[in-house]
Amino acid sequence: MTGVRDTPALSRAALAGLPATLAMDLGRWVAHMRRGRFRHTEIATAPAVRGEAAIGIATHYAIGLTLGAGYWLLLRAASTPRSSIPLALAYGTATTVFSWS
Repeated sequence: MTGVRDTPALSRAALAGLPATLAMDLGRWVAHMRRGRFRHTEIATAPAVRGEAAIGIATHYAIGLTLGAGYWLLLRAASTPRSSIPLALAYGTATTVFSWS
């Protein structure tokens, strides 16, 4: 298997997704999902939910770790020997744009 040894370790790839979570705000939105509400005109005007900050932090990091692991899997599936800044930026941009749709 060419390049498998050169692909980033899963743990390093997952950790790379953590900084991406800094720009997200999901706590209140995710908390409202449990109540069946998935869309808000303005999330800031939605009623506050107890524990929304903790829910948001857990969600941010779960998403970051998942996207980091997804990037690692993509590299392995494509037999790409190494990550690169342009490839990582393309992946990050794609996953960000996909979440807006």
